[in-house]
Parts: sequence; structure tokens; C-alpha cells
Amino acid sequence: PSTPQLLVGYHADGSETRAFDEAVSAGGTVLPHYGWMFRALDRLGPRGLTAAESALRTEQRARGVTFRVGDGEPDRLFPLDLIPRIVTAEDWSGLTAGLTQRVRALEEFVRDVYGKQQIVTDGVIPAQVVRDAPGRSRLGKLFPADAVRIAVAGIDLVRDRADHWLVLEDNLRVPSGIGYSITSRRLVRSVMPDLEPPAGVVGLEPVPGQLHSALLSATGSDDPALGEVALLSAGPADSAYFEHRLLAERMGIPLVTPRDLQVTEDGVYLVGSGARQRLSALYRRLDERALLGAKGADMRPIGRALCNAVARGDVALLNAMGNGVADDKLVYAYVPQMISYYLGEDVLLDNVPTYPCVDADSRAEVLDRLDELVLKPVDGYGGQGIVIGPHADRAELADLADAVRADPAGWVAQDLVRLSTHPTFSGGGLEPRAVDLRAFVLQSRLGDRTQVDVLPAALSRVAPAGSMIVNSSRGGGAKDTWVLR
Repeated sequence: PSTPQLLVGYHADGSETRAFDEAVSAGGTVLPHYGWMFRALDRLGPRGLTAAESALRTEQRARGVTFRVGDGEPDRLFPLDLIPRIVTAEDWSGLTAGLTQRVRALEEFVRDVYGKQQIVTDGVIPAQVVRDAPGRSRLGKLFPADAVRIAVAGIDLVRDRADHWLVLEDNLRVPSGIGYSITSRRLVRSVMPDLEPPAGVVGLEPVPGQLHSALLSATGSDDPALGEVALLSAGPADSAYFEHRLLAERMGIPLVTPRDLQVTEDGVYLVGSGARQRLSALYRRLDERALLGAKGADMRPIGRALCNAVARGDVALLNAMGNGVADDKLVYAYVPQMISYYLGEDVLLDNVPTYPCVDADSRAEVLDRLDELVLKPVDGYGGQGIVIGPHADRAELADLADAVRADPAGWVAQDLVRLSTHPTFSGGGLEPRAVDLRAFVLQSRLGDRTQVDVLPAALSRVAPAGSMIVNSSRGGGAKDTWVLR
């Protein structure tokens, strides 16, 4: 088949070592499951796509689809690309099984760490790894032993070839992106109605209801009349406040800040202009430290009182405090062992090969291979502090070696993975850009068992040109992601 006009020059570098592209073969032909999409894109052409992009930005401004990079920074439009990404039914089936397995094991680990620490006693994970985990918190012990601690997980995945996905990172504290995924679908369809996908794309309409049901299950009731859930936010100052508003609205639940809450000996109440209302569960979307230091409706710090209410079983807090013990970059290296230990199963989704610098043998190898590896600070987030060895100069590598020697427990190294690329609209044409995938996993309490569901509302994130760091705080963007049935 002929190359679509939009893809002329797409693989212009002619490199034999280029990353795997998810839509376009090395020879420039479109892969079969993208054929219908590129026929529609070619009909639009560069002029039509430029007009659609302008309409997209206008609609984003009208809807307030924004995020904030840091304190004092103005809100920015959420950087959304026009070209959707497709995940086939076969790929999604494998991902669903692997993600379900991983979150089950991580839940067992968090419970164990704040309980008997049997995994440490049995020598599967070094005591130092748990003891020094940046996200470990004494507040984790306050949660009831049978509580679901990871109600919403955001698992970041990458792909280095057609049949191989790897987990890049686990986000178990306050993962964001579900609302942006839902909004991305609506925006792209609004500005490119001719790009209507085949009937086999999984719809996102049920997602807010699924999320609400998972949150409600933590109250021990599936009847909204018997348990009120609220989304707890820091308010408009939060970088993801747009998403907080959207999810609360779609779930039909109150959006509250700590100032709206009153904690008494018999429960947690929403107070304000309306009638005082008892809350059974709080979907926590603000950082632990921010919550602990926040003032309630009585203008006194609310954090400790709220944690005590959780310990008494008066309210469910989702996600639980202390979940960060399981999602830093050093603990990540041991998730395959967790799966074997807690579940007795073969690992379905690989980790990126990871070298804990706290281990002397691993550290020696890392220092010898700094120019080949990716170095990450254990407590880093949003792509901050990452050094990509092959892209660093001699002075940067020397400074990095000093930092690793000075604080080996603060660093991990990983093999460099060539992230898959995907056509992305830029400058009037299509360019291959590195992508990852954030998948969202829900856990619900059903009687004496826990149900795990992988949402179809996945968020593809796109790196800037020439980069492999996809975080929006580092100039990355996002794509609508179509999961095929």
C-alpha cells in the first residue's frame, strides 16, 4: 500500500536502531489496525488537522482543561495531541491480567509492612529497603487490618517492541489522570468527528460509576443512600483541580476541602452552607503532608483527628496514608519477588531491569556502566533528578558518580529502554514521539474478598521531541487512548 501523505518523511532519520513504532513500520507503511485511522487523517490533511488543533485549544480554554506545573505558575492548557493511540484487544487482555496480579501483590505488601512484616522476616526483601522507604509513614498502622489500602492505582507502562510491555512505575498515593483520560476522549471526538472509531472501541461512559462503586465499597455498603462519599481536594491551588471537579461532578459526589470538614467523636461531617452531612468515605486527592497540616472547619489541624476517625472505622480514607512505602523506585525493584511470595504465581508483566545502588555488587556495576544506564533518585517524582547516562556529558557523569557514592540508598539504576514511538501532530505534520501508558486499577471490597478491575480509561503520555521523559511538568503531553474490544 502507498504511504499516506501525512507520513512522507516520517522515518526521515533512516536509522536501523530506531525505537519500535506502534503505528508505522520501518518501511513507512501503516500497520493494519491503524489503516482506517490514517485514511481519515489523510482526508483531513495538514490544513484540516491544524484547524482541528486550533479548535481543540479553544474548547480546552472554554472547559478549563488545565494543569499547573508549580506554585506561583499560571495554569496551562493540558497538552493533548490530536492523534489517538490504539491498544489492541489482545494487548489489553495481557495487560489486564498482569496489572491485576501486580496490584494484588502490592496490596498484600502494604498490609504486611504495616503489620507483621513477614516478607522481611523471611528474607525476601531487605529490612533496610522497607525501613528507609521515603513513603513509609507511621500513619499506615492506623488503618484497619482488613481495609482496602490501594483503591486506585496508576501503573505506568512502556513498550520496547510489539509484544513486550514493561512496568515503569507504580503510583499508589494520589494518582491522577482518570479525568484527563475521559476529557481527552470527548475533546478529540468533538474536534474530529470524522475520526469516529470502529464500533469495537471500549467506551468510557461507565468509568465514573465504576470509580464511585469502588469507593463506596469501602464503606461496607453498595447503597449510596447509606454511605456518602466525597472527593477531598486541596482546592483550586492543586495542579489537578480540573480533574477533581470533573470526577466529583461525574460521580455525583461533593467536592470538599479540609475546611469543609468537621471531625467529632462519632464521625466525619461535611459542614457549610447546607445541612450538616455525615461522610462514610473520602477519596483523598491531596498529599499526606498537606492533609496533616490542613485546618478543618473549626480552624484547628484536622489530620490527626481524621486519622483517628479512620482507625475507629468511622470513615474510610482512600487511598490510605502510608501507601508510598510500596511505590518508590527502590521498592519497585522487589515487586516481582512480592508476586512470587504473596501470590505464588509467575510474574506476568516484567519490570525494567533495575539495580539498587544500596547493594554493593549492584553499585559497583552501576558505577562501571554509568554511561549506559538511567539513574533515578529513589524519592524523585515527575521526572525530576533523572539522569540518562547515554545523553549525559563527562562532567554530569562524574557528579552523578559522586552522588551515588555519597548516598547509595538514594539511587537506583535501570537499563535504558527505548520507549515505543507513536505518530504525533506537530508543526503541520506527523512525527514519531516516545510514549508511555498510565493504566488505572481499582480495588473494591466485596464481602470478605477484594475485586480488582482495570479501567479502559488509560492515559497515553507523550515526550517532547528528542526526549524520553513524558511528564507534563517536563514538557510532555497526552493522547486519547482507544482500547479495542
